[in-house]
Amino acid sequence: MPTTSHNFSPFIPGNRALEASGLTDKVIAITKASAGLAANLPEETRATIVRHMAVINSYYSNLIEGNRTHPHEIRAAQQGNFSKDPVKRDLQMGHLPILCLRDNNA
Repeated sequence: MPTTSHNFSPFIPGNRALEASGLTDKVIAITKASAGLAANLPEETRATIVRHMAVINSYYSNLIEGNRTHPHEIRAAQQGNFSKDPVKRDLQMGHLPILCLRDNNA
């Protein structure tokens, strides 16, 4: 069977492999370190990172779906500057509304 971008499945190790690797403990340690870092960020820095990550996530989500949108177009959409072309505007918006809802409810 040929491999395309539409038939990939995530690799999930079995329980025995997880126990032997110590991966679970590493994930917990990284999660705790990440939470500690996030808790100590100044609000302005946190907000800037959230804004930039929304652009990055939207860009790559669009790219995975086969849509070519440039980051500067997504940043323009964040600021309310939308293209007059409806197709381009939809791509410009991408996943921003969902990401914004998620981040505001987190």
